[in-house]
Amino acid sequence: MASDAMCGRSIIVFKQDEDKQVQLNPKVVMGMAGGAADRDQFGSLIKRNIILKELRDQRVLSTSEVVNFTRTELHEAVRSKPVQVNLLIGGVDEVDDKNNETVTTPITTTTSTDEKSEKSEKINKIVVPSLYYMDYLASMIQVPYGIQGHASNFLLSLLDAEWKKDLTQEEVFNLFKKCRAELNARFLVSFAAWKVRVITKDGVEEVEIA
Repeated sequence: MASDAMCGRSIIVFKQDEDKQVQLNPKVVMGMAGGAADRDQFGSLIKRNIILKELRDQRVLSTSEVVNFTRTELHEAVRSKPVQVNLLIGGVDEVDDKNNETVTTPITTTTSTDEKSEKSEKINKIVVPSLYYMDYLASMIQVPYGIQGHASNFLLSLLDAEWKKDLTQEEVFNLFKKCRAELNARFLVSFAAWKVRVITKDGVEEVEIA
């Protein structure tokens, strides 16, 4: 998940270290495009409600559960107080290879270490990444890759040509560099800094790509 770090209005740049992403749980990140106020308010609302729901259920929500909750909140906002944010929500889930069901992760447990290891051995888990595209009207679709904002005018064709299934992390980083170079060459605005997060089965890590 990558986003520029510029915050501005009209011809004025306010700051170059804005974080337009929100980590909603250990394995789900939401990127937002839109006004700074709407991003801050909506991102905070979703994050805190996800935390509350996970505490009540005593388990970590899957990516699809997070996405559908977010879509419901955005759908209700359209009819009361519209929020001008477009979203990309990406996450990684562990799925039972036999029945294709998401393996839930408890937040707290009293199960002993030996019992937990026995249970994990019985389940053959596979790691499934997913990415969802959502606009400010709460229209949502699962996509292999996505772009929000003005950058989509320049980069969708590049991703159409370069993206392929089962890209390695190094290949993804190289593709990001191509996208960044394309924006610097063709877009009116130059972005000095970026926020990049890598989502894996072990969690979310912020990285710097030179």
